[in-house]
Amino acid sequence: MPYGQGDLIQNENFSILINKITGNPISRNTPILEFRRAGIYFGSISNLDHPGREAIFMDTNMTPHFENDGRNSTVKLKPANRGINSDKHEGKSPAKITRTDDDDWAERNEYWLRKTPLKSRRFSRKAGVRQALILTGHGVRLCVDHGALWVKNGYSHFPQQSEEWRFYSGDWRLPSRIVLLDVNGGITFDALSWLSIHGIPLVQLSWRGEVTTVIGLTFKTEDSKLAKSQLAARTNGRCLDLAKQLIMEKIENSVFTLRHALPRSRAVDVAVEKLENDIEEMRNHPPANLNRLMGIEGRVGYKYFDAWRVVPLRWKGIDRHPVPEDWHRIERRASKVGNRDHPNRNASHPVHAALNYAYGVLENQVRTYVIAAGLDPMIGFLHGSYDGKHGLVYDLMEPLRPVVDRKLLEFVQRQTFVAGDFTLTSTGVCRLNPQLARNVVREIDVSGDVEKSVGRFVKALNKR
Repeated sequence: MPYGQGDLIQNENFSILINKITGNPISRNTPILEFRRAGIYFGSISNLDHPGREAIFMDTNMTPHFENDGRNSTVKLKPANRGINSDKHEGKSPAKITRTDDDDWAERNEYWLRKTPLKSRRFSRKAGVRQALILTGHGVRLCVDHGALWVKNGYSHFPQQSEEWRFYSGDWRLPSRIVLLDVNGGITFDALSWLSIHGIPLVQLSWRGEVTTVIGLTFKTEDSKLAKSQLAARTNGRCLDLAKQLIMEKIENSVFTLRHALPRSRAVDVAVEKLENDIEEMRNHPPANLNRLMGIEGRVGYKYFDAWRVVPLRWKGIDRHPVPEDWHRIERRASKVGNRDHPNRNASHPVHAALNYAYGVLENQVRTYVIAAGLDPMIGFLHGSYDGKHGLVYDLMEPLRPVVDRKLLEFVQRQTFVAGDFTLTSTGVCRLNPQLARNVVREIDVSGDVEKSVGRFVKALNKR
Protein backbone atom coordinates (compact mmCIF):
# COMPACT_ATOMS: atom_id res chain seq x y z
CA MET A 1 0.00 0.00 0.00
CA PRO A 2 1.48 3.36 -0.95
CA TYR A 3 1.65 6.14 1.58
CA GLY A 4 1.40 9.89 1.05
CA GLN A 5 1.78 13.19 2.83
CA GLY A 6 0.29 13.23 6.34
CA ASP A 7 0.26 9.41 6.70
CA LEU A 8 1.77 7.61 9.66
CA ILE A 9 3.86 4.53 8.82
CA GLN A 10 4.29 2.11 11.73
CA ASN A 11 6.24 -1.09 12.00
CA GLU A 12 7.49 -3.19 14.90
CA ASN A 13 9.82 -0.57 16.38
CA PHE A 14 9.33 2.79 14.74
CA SER A 15 6.69 5.16 13.44
CA ILE A 16 7.30 7.82 10.78
CA LEU A 17 5.07 10.82 10.23
CA ILE A 18 5.33 11.95 6.62
CA ASN A 19 5.16 15.70 6.23
CA LYS A 20 6.09 16.11 2.59
CA ILE A 21 7.37 13.72 -0.06
CA THR A 22 9.47 14.30 -3.13
CA GLY A 23 8.45 12.16 -6.10
CA ASN A 24 5.94 9.33 -6.03
CA PRO A 25 4.14 8.05 -2.92
CA ILE A 26 6.17 5.53 -0.94
CA SER A 27 5.37 2.24 0.75
CA ARG A 28 6.59 0.58 3.91
CA ASN A 29 9.18 -1.37 1.94
CA THR A 30 10.83 1.68 0.42
CA PRO A 31 14.46 1.50 1.63
CA ILE A 32 15.11 5.24 1.62
CA LEU A 33 12.43 7.66 2.72
CA GLU A 34 13.01 11.13 1.39
CA PHE A 35 11.29 13.89 3.27
CA ARG A 36 11.56 17.38 1.91
CA ARG A 37 10.30 20.69 3.13
CA ALA A 38 11.12 23.61 0.85
CA GLY A 39 14.19 21.84 -0.50
CA ILE A 40 15.31 19.95 2.63
CA TYR A 41 14.73 16.45 3.91
CA PHE A 42 12.17 16.50 6.66
CA GLY A 43 10.63 13.78 8.81
CA SER A 44 9.72 12.68 12.32
CA ILE A 45 10.82 9.27 13.55
CA SER A 46 9.52 7.99 16.90
CA ASN A 47 10.74 4.95 18.85
CA LEU A 48 7.59 3.13 19.90
CA ASP A 49 9.32 1.36 22.79
CA HIS A 50 10.55 4.67 24.26
CA PRO A 51 7.98 7.41 23.51
CA GLY A 52 10.26 10.18 24.66
CA ARG A 53 12.96 9.37 22.14
CA GLU A 54 12.21 11.10 18.89
CA ALA A 55 14.24 12.66 16.14
CA ILE A 56 13.50 15.26 13.51
CA PHE A 57 15.55 15.12 10.32
CA MET A 58 15.92 18.49 8.63
CA ASP A 59 19.27 18.23 6.93
CA THR A 60 20.23 18.83 3.35
CA ASN A 61 22.89 16.11 3.28
CA MET A 62 21.39 13.29 5.35
CA THR A 63 18.26 11.18 4.92
CA PRO A 64 16.73 8.45 7.17
CA HIS A 65 17.26 4.88 5.95
CA PHE A 66 15.39 1.81 7.19
CA GLU A 67 17.04 -1.61 7.39
CA ASN A 68 14.81 -4.59 8.09
CA ASP A 69 16.19 -8.05 8.88
CA GLY A 70 12.74 -9.61 9.09
CA ARG A 71 12.38 -9.13 12.84
CA ASN A 72 13.50 -5.66 13.78
CA SER A 73 13.89 -2.36 11.99
CA THR A 74 16.70 0.11 12.53
CA VAL A 75 17.07 3.68 11.39
CA LYS A 76 20.34 5.08 10.11
CA LEU A 77 21.32 8.36 8.56
CA LYS A 78 22.82 8.04 5.11
CA PRO A 79 24.22 10.76 2.84
CA ALA A 80 21.60 11.94 0.41
CA ASN A 81 22.67 11.85 -3.22
CA ARG A 82 21.26 15.12 -4.45
CA GLY A 83 23.70 15.75 -7.29
CA ILE A 84 22.92 15.39 -10.97
CA ASN A 85 24.93 12.69 -12.78
CA SER A 86 27.33 12.58 -9.84
CA ASP A 87 28.94 9.38 -11.16
CA LYS A 88 30.28 11.34 -14.12
CA HIS A 89 32.15 13.76 -11.90
CA GLU A 90 34.14 11.38 -9.72
CA GLY A 91 37.66 12.64 -9.12
CA LYS A 92 36.70 16.22 -9.77
CA SER A 93 36.56 18.88 -7.12
CA PRO A 94 33.19 18.97 -5.40
CA ALA A 95 30.72 21.62 -6.36
CA LYS A 96 30.61 24.70 -4.22
CA ILE A 97 28.05 24.38 -1.45
CA THR A 98 25.80 27.38 -1.31
CA ARG A 99 23.65 28.44 1.60
CA THR A 100 19.92 28.02 1.19
CA ASP A 101 16.92 29.67 2.79
CA ASP A 102 16.58 26.54 4.92
CA ASP A 103 20.10 26.99 6.29
CA ASP A 104 19.17 30.53 7.31
CA TRP A 105 15.92 29.24 8.83
CA ALA A 106 17.72 26.66 10.97
CA GLU A 107 20.45 29.12 11.94
CA ARG A 108 17.95 31.73 13.11
CA ASN A 109 15.91 29.14 14.99
CA GLU A 110 19.06 28.23 16.91
CA TYR A 111 19.85 31.93 17.44
CA TRP A 112 16.46 32.68 18.96
CA LEU A 113 16.52 29.45 20.95
CA ARG A 114 19.76 30.61 22.62
CA LYS A 115 18.18 33.98 23.38
CA THR A 116 15.14 32.42 25.08
CA PRO A 117 15.50 33.16 28.82
CA LEU A 118 15.28 30.23 31.18
CA LYS A 119 12.79 32.12 33.32
CA SER A 120 10.91 35.38 33.25
CA ARG A 121 12.01 38.35 35.30
CA ARG A 122 8.86 38.13 37.42
CA PHE A 123 9.42 34.43 38.25
CA SER A 124 9.72 34.37 42.05
CA ARG A 125 8.91 31.93 44.83
CA LYS A 126 8.67 34.70 47.41
CA ALA A 127 6.18 36.67 45.34
CA GLY A 128 4.31 33.53 44.33
CA VAL A 129 4.74 34.37 40.64
CA ARG A 130 4.94 31.43 38.27
CA GLN A 131 5.95 31.57 34.64
CA ALA A 132 4.26 30.27 31.53
CA LEU A 133 5.70 27.25 29.71
CA ILE A 134 5.88 27.99 25.98
CA LEU A 135 6.18 25.11 23.53
CA THR A 136 6.63 25.11 19.77
CA GLY A 137 7.71 22.84 16.93
CA HIS A 138 7.13 19.28 15.76
CA GLY A 139 6.73 16.37 18.16
CA VAL A 140 5.45 18.16 21.30
CA ARG A 141 4.40 15.59 23.91
CA LEU A 142 2.55 15.86 27.24
CA CYS A 143 1.83 12.79 29.38
CA VAL A 144 1.83 11.63 32.99
CA ASP A 145 4.73 9.46 34.11
CA HIS A 146 4.77 8.07 37.68
CA GLY A 147 2.41 10.79 38.84
CA ALA A 148 4.42 13.65 37.35
CA LEU A 149 3.63 15.68 34.25
CA TRP A 150 6.27 14.98 31.62
CA VAL A 151 6.55 17.60 28.88
CA LYS A 152 8.72 17.44 25.79
CA ASN A 153 9.21 20.47 23.57
CA GLY A 154 9.06 20.14 19.80
CA TYR A 155 11.74 20.55 17.14
CA SER A 156 11.84 23.58 14.89
CA HIS A 157 15.15 22.88 13.14
CA PHE A 158 17.97 20.34 12.87
CA PRO A 159 20.18 19.85 14.76
CA GLN A 160 18.41 20.88 17.97
CA GLN A 161 18.88 19.73 21.53
CA SER A 162 15.83 18.15 23.10
CA GLU A 163 14.06 20.07 25.88
CA GLU A 164 12.15 18.17 28.54
CA TRP A 165 10.46 19.08 31.82
CA ARG A 166 9.03 17.04 34.67
CA PHE A 167 6.55 18.72 37.04
CA TYR A 168 5.52 17.23 40.38
CA SER A 169 2.38 17.95 42.38
CA GLY A 170 2.83 20.62 45.04
CA ASP A 171 5.88 22.21 43.41
CA TRP A 172 5.73 26.02 43.38
CA ARG A 173 7.46 25.94 39.98
CA LEU A 174 4.37 24.57 38.24
CA PRO A 175 3.73 26.68 35.14
CA SER A 176 1.01 29.32 35.33
CA ARG A 177 -0.18 28.12 31.93
CA ILE A 178 1.12 26.11 28.98
CA VAL A 179 1.11 27.90 25.64
CA LEU A 180 1.35 25.90 22.40
CA LEU A 181 2.62 27.93 19.44
CA ASP A 182 1.94 26.34 16.06
CA VAL A 183 2.74 22.82 17.26
CA ASN A 184 2.01 19.26 16.30
CA GLY A 185 2.34 16.29 18.59
CA GLY A 186 0.14 14.70 21.23
CA ILE A 187 -1.30 14.93 24.74
CA THR A 188 -2.80 12.10 26.77
CA PHE A 189 -6.10 12.17 28.63
CA ASP A 190 -4.14 11.63 31.87
CA ALA A 191 -2.20 14.82 31.14
CA LEU A 192 -5.43 16.75 30.56
CA SER A 193 -6.75 15.53 33.92
CA TRP A 194 -3.45 16.42 35.62
CA LEU A 195 -3.59 19.98 34.24
CA SER A 196 -7.21 20.36 35.34
CA ILE A 197 -6.49 19.16 38.89
CA HIS A 198 -3.60 21.62 39.23
CA GLY A 199 -5.45 24.52 37.62
CA ILE A 200 -3.04 24.96 34.69
CA PRO A 201 -4.74 26.26 31.52
CA LEU A 202 -3.61 24.91 28.16
CA VAL A 203 -3.72 27.48 25.36
CA GLN A 204 -3.06 26.81 21.68
CA LEU A 205 -2.20 29.57 19.21
CA SER A 206 -2.09 29.15 15.46
CA TRP A 207 0.85 30.45 13.43
CA ARG A 208 -1.28 33.53 12.75
CA GLY A 209 -1.40 34.27 16.48
CA GLU A 210 -5.08 33.33 16.83
CA VAL A 211 -6.23 31.53 19.97
CA THR A 212 -7.63 28.24 18.66
CA THR A 213 -7.99 26.18 21.85
CA VAL A 214 -8.33 26.95 25.55
CA ILE A 215 -8.59 24.07 28.03
CA GLY A 216 -8.82 24.35 31.79
CA LEU A 217 -10.90 27.52 32.31
CA THR A 218 -14.46 26.96 33.57
CA PHE A 219 -17.15 29.37 34.69
CA LYS A 220 -20.57 28.97 36.31
CA THR A 221 -22.79 31.96 35.63
CA GLU A 222 -25.40 31.09 38.24
CA ASP A 223 -22.85 31.34 41.05
CA SER A 224 -21.61 34.81 40.19
CA LYS A 225 -23.07 38.03 41.63
CA LEU A 226 -20.81 39.99 39.28
CA ALA A 227 -22.44 38.37 36.28
CA LYS A 228 -25.81 39.64 37.50
CA SER A 229 -24.29 43.12 37.84
CA GLN A 230 -23.05 42.87 34.26
CA LEU A 231 -26.55 42.08 33.02
CA ALA A 232 -28.00 44.91 35.08
CA ALA A 233 -25.48 47.39 33.65
CA ARG A 234 -26.88 46.74 30.20
CA THR A 235 -30.30 47.98 31.25
CA ASN A 236 -29.65 50.66 33.87
CA GLY A 237 -27.50 52.93 31.68
CA ARG A 238 -24.16 52.10 33.33
CA CYS A 239 -23.00 50.23 30.23
CA LEU A 240 -21.89 53.47 28.54
CA ASP A 241 -20.03 54.71 31.63
CA LEU A 242 -18.07 51.45 31.89
CA ALA A 243 -17.25 51.54 28.18
CA LYS A 244 -16.06 55.17 28.40
CA GLN A 245 -13.75 54.24 31.27
CA LEU A 246 -12.15 51.47 29.19
CA ILE A 247 -11.63 53.71 26.15
CA MET A 248 -10.26 56.55 28.28
CA GLU A 249 -7.70 54.18 29.80
CA LYS A 250 -6.79 52.98 26.30
CA ILE A 251 -6.14 56.51 25.02
CA GLU A 252 -4.07 57.41 28.11
CA ASN A 253 -1.99 54.23 27.72
CA SER A 254 -1.58 54.99 24.01
CA VAL A 255 -0.10 58.40 24.83
CA PHE A 256 2.31 56.78 27.29
CA THR A 257 3.42 54.24 24.66
CA LEU A 258 4.01 56.92 22.03
CA ARG A 259 6.10 58.97 24.44
CA HIS A 260 8.21 56.15 25.86
CA ALA A 261 8.45 53.44 23.18
CA LEU A 262 9.03 55.48 20.00
CA PRO A 263 11.93 57.74 19.07
CA ARG A 264 11.13 61.43 19.41
CA SER A 265 9.92 62.91 16.12
CA ARG A 266 7.53 65.47 14.73
CA ALA A 267 5.04 62.74 13.78
CA VAL A 268 5.02 61.35 17.32
CA ASP A 269 4.58 64.81 18.86
CA VAL A 270 1.64 65.54 16.56
CA ALA A 271 0.01 62.19 17.40
CA VAL A 272 0.45 62.76 21.15
CA GLU A 273 -1.07 66.24 20.87
CA LYS A 274 -4.10 64.91 18.97
CA LEU A 275 -4.67 62.08 21.45
CA GLU A 276 -4.46 64.46 24.39
CA ASN A 277 -7.07 66.65 22.68
CA ASP A 278 -9.31 63.59 22.36
CA ILE A 279 -8.91 62.95 26.09
CA GLU A 280 -9.97 66.51 26.87
CA GLU A 281 -12.92 66.21 24.50
CA MET A 282 -14.12 63.03 26.22
CA ARG A 283 -13.86 64.71 29.62
CA ASN A 284 -15.58 67.94 28.63
CA HIS A 285 -18.06 66.53 26.13
CA PRO A 286 -18.62 62.85 26.89
CA PRO A 287 -20.05 60.83 23.97
CA ALA A 288 -23.79 60.33 24.25
CA ASN A 289 -23.86 56.77 22.95
CA LEU A 290 -21.67 53.79 22.10
CA ASN A 291 -21.54 54.64 18.39
CA ARG A 292 -19.96 58.04 19.08
CA LEU A 293 -17.58 56.44 21.58
CA MET A 294 -16.45 53.84 19.04
CA GLY A 295 -16.00 56.60 16.48
CA ILE A 296 -13.56 58.36 18.84
CA GLU A 297 -11.76 55.07 19.47
CA GLY A 298 -11.36 54.43 15.74
CA ARG A 299 -10.02 57.93 15.11
CA VAL A 300 -7.53 57.56 17.96
CA GLY A 301 -6.35 54.18 16.65
CA TYR A 302 -5.60 55.60 13.21
CA LYS A 303 -3.50 58.47 14.64
CA TYR A 304 -1.77 56.12 17.06
CA PHE A 305 -0.63 53.52 14.53
CA ASP A 306 0.21 56.17 11.93
CA ALA A 307 2.92 57.45 14.30
CA TRP A 308 4.57 54.01 14.28
CA ARG A 309 5.74 54.58 10.71
CA VAL A 310 8.73 56.60 11.97
CA VAL A 311 10.29 53.44 13.46
CA PRO A 312 12.91 51.79 11.20
CA LEU A 313 13.71 48.09 11.46
CA ARG A 314 17.33 46.91 11.50
CA TRP A 315 18.27 44.17 9.04
CA LYS A 316 21.45 42.38 8.04
CA GLY A 317 22.25 40.09 5.13
CA ILE A 318 19.53 41.57 2.94
CA ASP A 319 21.97 42.01 0.05
CA ARG A 320 21.96 38.22 -0.22
CA HIS A 321 18.35 37.71 0.84
CA PRO A 322 16.30 40.87 0.18
CA VAL A 323 13.08 41.60 2.04
CA PRO A 324 10.02 43.58 0.86
CA GLU A 325 10.53 47.32 0.83
CA ASP A 326 7.80 47.98 3.40
CA TRP A 327 9.57 45.68 5.88
CA HIS A 328 12.31 48.27 6.39
CA ARG A 329 10.04 50.24 8.73
CA ILE A 330 6.85 49.69 10.69
CA GLU A 331 3.75 50.24 8.59
CA ARG A 332 0.16 51.00 9.54
CA ARG A 333 -1.85 48.34 11.34
CA ALA A 334 -3.48 46.87 8.25
CA SER A 335 -2.67 43.79 6.18
CA LYS A 336 -2.32 43.85 2.43
CA VAL A 337 -4.19 40.55 2.28
CA GLY A 338 -6.76 41.24 5.01
CA ASN A 339 -10.47 41.41 4.31
CA ARG A 340 -13.03 44.03 5.23
CA ASP A 341 -14.31 42.17 8.29
CA HIS A 342 -10.85 41.19 9.56
CA PRO A 343 -8.28 43.66 8.15
CA ASN A 344 -5.53 42.62 10.59
CA ARG A 345 -6.00 38.86 10.78
CA ASN A 346 -3.52 37.79 8.06
CA ALA A 347 -0.60 40.10 8.78
CA SER A 348 1.68 40.88 5.84
CA HIS A 349 4.29 42.74 7.91
CA PRO A 350 6.68 41.16 10.47
CA VAL A 351 5.85 43.54 13.33
CA HIS A 352 2.12 43.10 12.89
CA ALA A 353 2.54 39.32 12.65
CA ALA A 354 4.36 39.49 16.00
CA LEU A 355 1.63 41.76 17.34
CA ASN A 356 -1.01 39.16 16.48
CA TYR A 357 0.88 36.66 18.64
CA ALA A 358 1.12 39.23 21.43
CA TYR A 359 -2.61 39.98 21.31
CA GLY A 360 -3.36 36.27 21.36
CA VAL A 361 -1.38 35.92 24.59
CA LEU A 362 -3.11 39.00 26.02
CA GLU A 363 -6.51 37.51 25.20
CA ASN A 364 -5.72 34.40 27.19
CA GLN A 365 -4.35 36.34 30.16
CA VAL A 366 -7.43 38.57 30.29
CA ARG A 367 -9.76 35.58 30.01
CA THR A 368 -7.97 33.89 32.92
CA TYR A 369 -8.38 36.87 35.27
CA VAL A 370 -11.95 37.56 34.12
CA ILE A 371 -13.04 34.04 35.03
CA ALA A 372 -11.02 34.05 38.27
CA ALA A 373 -12.79 37.28 39.32
CA GLY A 374 -16.22 35.72 38.79
CA LEU A 375 -17.13 37.83 35.75
CA ASP A 376 -19.04 36.36 32.84
CA PRO A 377 -16.74 36.59 29.79
CA MET A 378 -19.73 36.49 27.43
CA ILE A 379 -21.34 39.72 28.70
CA GLY A 380 -19.49 42.60 27.05
CA PHE A 381 -20.32 46.25 26.47
CA LEU A 382 -18.14 47.27 23.54
CA HIS A 383 -17.96 43.90 21.80
CA GLY A 384 -20.75 41.46 21.11
CA SER A 385 -20.81 37.75 21.94
CA TYR A 386 -21.72 36.51 18.46
CA ASP A 387 -20.36 33.12 17.36
CA GLY A 388 -19.51 32.32 20.98
CA LYS A 389 -17.02 35.18 21.29
CA HIS A 390 -16.12 36.38 24.77
CA GLY A 391 -17.23 40.00 24.47
CA LEU A 392 -16.03 41.10 27.92
CA VAL A 393 -12.57 39.65 27.27
CA TYR A 394 -12.20 41.80 24.17
CA ASP A 395 -13.57 44.81 26.07
CA LEU A 396 -10.96 44.50 28.80
CA MET A 397 -8.21 43.93 26.25
CA GLU A 398 -8.70 47.44 24.84
CA PRO A 399 -6.89 49.48 27.54
CA LEU A 400 -4.14 46.85 27.67
CA ARG A 401 -3.33 46.75 23.97
CA PRO A 402 -1.04 49.84 24.18
CA VAL A 403 0.77 48.18 27.12
CA VAL A 404 1.45 45.13 24.94
CA ASP A 405 2.40 47.42 22.05
CA ARG A 406 5.01 49.14 24.19
CA LYS A 407 6.67 45.88 25.16
CA LEU A 408 6.71 44.68 21.55
CA LEU A 409 8.06 47.99 20.22
CA GLU A 410 10.86 47.93 22.77
CA PHE A 411 11.66 44.32 21.83
CA VAL A 412 11.65 45.02 18.08
CA GLN A 413 13.91 48.05 18.37
CA ARG A 414 16.52 46.01 20.28
CA GLN A 415 16.84 43.42 17.52
CA THR A 416 18.63 43.13 14.18
CA PHE A 417 16.63 40.81 11.96
CA VAL A 418 17.53 38.67 8.96
CA ALA A 419 15.31 37.25 6.23
CA GLY A 420 15.36 33.82 7.94
CA ASP A 421 13.37 35.23 10.87
CA PHE A 422 10.23 35.38 8.74
CA THR A 423 8.52 33.52 5.92
CA LEU A 424 6.28 35.18 3.35
CA THR A 425 3.74 32.60 2.25
CA SER A 426 2.38 32.24 -1.26
CA THR A 427 -0.73 34.14 -0.17
CA GLY A 428 1.30 37.11 1.08
CA VAL A 429 0.94 36.34 4.80
CA CYS A 430 4.00 36.86 7.00
CA ARG A 431 4.90 33.98 9.30
CA LEU A 432 7.30 34.21 12.26
CA ASN A 433 10.17 31.83 12.84
CA PRO A 434 8.82 29.56 15.62
CA GLN A 435 11.65 30.26 18.07
CA LEU A 436 11.28 34.00 17.44
CA ALA A 437 7.54 33.67 18.15
CA ARG A 438 8.44 31.90 21.38
CA ASN A 439 10.59 34.87 22.44
CA VAL A 440 7.85 37.31 21.52
CA VAL A 441 5.30 35.46 23.64
CA ARG A 442 7.68 35.34 26.60
CA GLU A 443 8.45 39.04 26.23
CA ILE A 444 4.76 39.95 26.38
CA ASP A 445 4.18 39.23 30.05
CA VAL A 446 1.61 41.75 31.23
CA SER A 447 -0.19 39.58 33.78
CA GLY A 448 0.40 42.20 36.50
CA ASP A 449 -1.20 44.92 34.37
CA VAL A 450 -4.08 42.59 33.50
CA GLU A 451 -4.78 41.84 37.16
CA LYS A 452 -4.89 45.56 38.03
CA SER A 453 -7.06 46.42 35.03
CA VAL A 454 -9.61 43.69 35.78
CA GLY A 455 -9.62 44.82 39.43
CA ARG A 456 -10.44 48.40 38.43
CA PHE A 457 -13.28 47.17 36.23
CA VAL A 458 -14.76 45.06 39.05
CA LYS A 459 -14.57 48.06 41.38
CA ALA A 460 -16.34 50.28 38.82
CA LEU A 461 -18.97 47.59 38.22
CA ASN A 462 -19.78 47.38 41.95
CA LYS A 463 -19.89 51.16 42.35
CA ARG A 464 -23.32 52.36 43.41
